[in-house]
Amino acid sequence: MGQSSEPGSYLGVTFQPNKHEPVHRWYPYVEGFSAEFVRRALDEFGVHRGRILDPFGGCGTTAVVGTMRGLRSISIDINPFLCFVSRVKSNLNVELAPIQRAFLELVTKLFKPDLDSIPSSILSPVFANKTYFDHDALSKIKFLKHEIYSIKSPEVRDVFALALASILVKVSRLKRAPDLKYAPRARKHDAFHAFIGAMGIIMQDLITTRIRRRATAKIINDNAIRPQKLNGRYNNSFDIVITSPPYLNGTNYYRNTKLELWVLDYIAADEGLSSYRREAVTASINTTQMSTGLVSRFPYVQRAVDRIARNAYDRRIPVMVTGYFNEMAECLKTIYRVLRPGRLLVLVIGDSFFGDTHIPTDRFLIRIGAEIGFELVKRRNARKRRSRGGFELRESVLVLRKASGKA
Repeated sequence: MGQSSEPGSYLGVTFQPNKHEPVHRWYPYVEGFSAEFVRRALDEFGVHRGRILDPFGGCGTTAVVGTMRGLRSISIDINPFLCFVSRVKSNLNVELAPIQRAFLELVTKLFKPDLDSIPSSILSPVFANKTYFDHDALSKIKFLKHEIYSIKSPEVRDVFALALASILVKVSRLKRAPDLKYAPRARKHDAFHAFIGAMGIIMQDLITTRIRRRATAKIINDNAIRPQKLNGRYNNSFDIVITSPPYLNGTNYYRNTKLELWVLDYIAADEGLSSYRREAVTASINTTQMSTGLVSRFPYVQRAVDRIARNAYDRRIPVMVTGYFNEMAECLKTIYRVLRPGRLLVLVIGDSFFGDTHIPTDRFLIRIGAEIGFELVKRRNARKRRSRGGFELRESVLVLRKASGKA
């Protein structure tokens, strides 16, 4: 999908440019925005010092840019694996020499690996009946994990574990897409070669990335709807919020990281993914709880819900839409509370289409924000998209301001 050519449009609302950015390229995350987008937002709105927040932190792009610019930042995400990614990428004070030594030791073992000596218990049996990997790839993943987990230094071990996580989809039978799914053709990426390549990129970036001012990023594994760890002491304390919440499009954000959650021991039982999904913003059918009901707080949302309910192919869809905007209202309330008066929320969001009903997510969030106290500074078209049914959709960048003098 190409970028919109409309005047004033934003580039960089997809992760694609990050694939060529030092540090940001350490882990591919198709749902994220680019580092360039964050940098331009900070420059455009004159944020050169202070504190920034991303309540839907994903793989930590906002946090890493903040770290590189000497800005204190907090990144929140409900997915513990993505919090791990953010923490490793934003820890740019890690020493290179012990990483290089551990890498040379591990590479030496890869020439004659004893793959059969690794106990099967190195991976939990949660996906034992799945064919996500062929035998060779799975054996090598187990070997790499065993060796990585034997590294004594937690900082060094985390870097290696991130490199392993970054190659899992590449060496599997799956492919990255809006939803992770089996690839139509078998791919032949050797796990050892892919891991060496990933580590090479990380070490190269640690050598070449020169940062004059470094700040500390705080990574929080929490719920963005009502984050308990973003308590009252953070009221009126952030100079800007840059974020992109889940889109109301059915994407299952946890399922897309299930290989990484599994291999790095964040899930060990079938209910692991489900427990995480229940805590996330209701944005997909699989995160929808029917107990939410069909009553929206907002009349304009209610009208869309009623229309969808008459024609929905799945009865969970109108419930999903109801829950999404009710929960996003809570997220916006939290953001309003922690922003300093007169400061900005920069939010990337996409609209949706269900049946014959268009959901203008950006316009609904603008109206909800106004009820909370935000004023719209600008709405920019960022990118044109299409729904699975072929309807034209858009991604928008919303810039909302907390009223001056409001606590």
